[in-house]
Amino acid sequence: MSCCRELDIKSSGELKELFKLMGVNPGGMNIMIPKGRFRTILLKELKPVPANILKQECLAVGAECALHQRSITHEVDTTDALIMATDDQYLRIINHLQRQPFGISSIGKKLDTLIFETVNNHVKLAHGKTLDLSRGTIVMGVLNLTPDSFSDGGSYTTKESALRRAEEMIREGAGIIDAGGESTRPGASDVPVGEEMDRIIPIVEGLKDISPVISVDTAKPDVAEAALKAGAHIINDIFGFRKNQRMARIVNRYGAGAVLMHIQGTPRTMQENPRYRDVIGEILGVLEESVQIAIDEGITKDHLIIDPGIGFGKDLRHNLDILLYLREFLALKIPVLVGASRKSFIEKIDGSHVMERLGGSLAAAVTSVLNGASILRVHDIKETVQAVKVIDEMKRNRA
Repeated sequence: MSCCRELDIKSSGELKELFKLMGVNPGGMNIMIPKGRFRTILLKELKPVPANILKQECLAVGAECALHQRSITHEVDTTDALIMATDDQYLRIINHLQRQPFGISSIGKKLDTLIFETVNNHVKLAHGKTLDLSRGTIVMGVLNLTPDSFSDGGSYTTKESALRRAEEMIREGAGIIDAGGESTRPGASDVPVGEEMDRIIPIVEGLKDISPVISVDTAKPDVAEAALKAGAHIINDIFGFRKNQRMARIVNRYGAGAVLMHIQGTPRTMQENPRYRDVIGEILGVLEESVQIAIDEGITKDHLIIDPGIGFGKDLRHNLDILLYLREFLALKIPVLVGASRKSFIEKIDGSHVMERLGGSLAAAVTSVLNGASILRVHDIKETVQAVKVIDEMKRNRA
């Protein structure tokens, strides 16, 4: 019996496998695969002249490009451009743009990087380590060394209790332990440098022999340097190098990995009516600035991880949009980390207490992995590891 259905094709590789199952001629496959992947790409704030040339190049190859209706008459200073085309059409558009004036060749380079460059799967870390993301999702275990963190503050304030918890998380499948000595919950106050060091450094020294990878969650360059000297591999900076660029210089000096997070405001102020016109676009723009700071200080992109910052200056709708459209952050070609575990946006949906948010946390984790996350920062290790193993197997089966 014949049937008709719309296929959810995620990659050229999937299209090739389908052609093989159908018995399509190999020569025909090579012709048709670039035509079988359709993409919609948004370019922000182009001047009218290059925007209109771009539109003409798109139309010339049978693609579409939407602009502001008044861009043709130059009645607007800038216009966004929404391109709708197949991979084959993008190849021809890019080739044509590279020969155009008015800075249009740079648009072609951006499109080429976005469409045809792959996301880095091997992150270089301090002390000669490499984080291999090609084998599946990595779970990062949260180790709060603070008395006032929103979830388990006060639970691991001694070296013995903290290291016991770290060992437990490693047994349950955590590939990274992320130790933090300063709470970044909404409304939190700064902790003095010396006090934060006293909390973190003994733990990092104790983790050296038991943890696969040690991350330190800090916004203070002096704490970061001491932690790297003590054996840490990654610095997790909630300000993404934008608060103090000395942090980038320290990361570069030690060859460390860095998590660059987005935050609107500071922990003290971030939840005071956060606003965005285009939440994904604005976060992506700020993260791009953080990446550029890293590059300017000599850090190559293969040392970087980005984090859109669930709950850091975002309301419920913003957080849900990040999870739903997470794949758009892969435009930077840098692995994405998501930390949604036990956060208050879950409470805003179902009223749950912080210790009763496992179901919501797992839903966010699974959605994140399906939408492109490579690393999950979580409190509930065992349950999350099991969930992502299932998702990773589904993705491998699809590939």
